[in-house]
This record gives sequence, structure tokens and C-alpha cells, in this order.
Amino acid sequence: MLYRHVMGWQVDAAADFLKKAGCDFRITETLAPGRKTGGERRVVRIRLQADGVVELVVVYTGTISGNEVLDGR
Repeated sequence: MLYRHVMGWQVDAAADFLKKAGCDFRITETLAPGRKTGGERRVVRIRLQADGVVELVVVYTGTISGNEVLDGR
């Protein structure tokens, strides 16, 4: 059950950890309605699928509304 340790991690770090542990996984991105991507991706949910694959659900921590401009500062 090592996969549970990656909750809240940045997705790249979580993926590296799971690869080294020999886990099969997939990444699913999700956004709130009306939001765009921006910022880093973090693991917010972990699901063990029936086929044994670990699903990491990730969100962007710097999401912005469709009306805002992300200036990169």
C-alpha cells in the first residue's frame, strides 16, 4: 500500500516514487467547471482499480477562472 504515501505530492514526484516501487498507475487530471490549467499538479485522490492499477487524480494548484489572465509572475 505504498501508493497511499503520495497524497498531496507533486505529480512528477509521485510518478517517480510509484515507478521505483514497481506500481502500475495512470494519471487522471480534473478541473472545477469554468477553470483553466495553471500552476503545479498535485495528487488529490488515489484509487486502486479492480485491475490493480493505481489511479492518481490530480488538480492544478494554480487554477484560474476563465476570465482571469495568468501572467506567469
